[in-house]
Amino acid sequence: MRNEYRRLLAPTGVIPETVHVVTDRETALARLRARRGTHPDDVVLPPEVAARYIDHFEPPTADEGPLTVVDGEGPPPDTPR
Repeated sequence: MRNEYRRLLAPTGVIPETVHVVTDRETALARLRARRGTHPDDVVLPPEVAARYIDHFEPPTADEGPLTVVDGEGPPPDTPR
């Protein structure tokens, strides 16, 4: 999917940067469970869909283009935005 976005943007001269937030599986799933769709940017997924996505996710690599890797071990999901 990342390649599709790069192809889409190529004619415009935009070089997208991938930001990869690294966190362990259980933390990611807990954060997804904590979302209730109360904020406009919340993505609410059924637990089995979230687990399948995480289990099959291919981390980005530098050969894909600009890449920033962020440590996702930040504040808990109930921290105010």
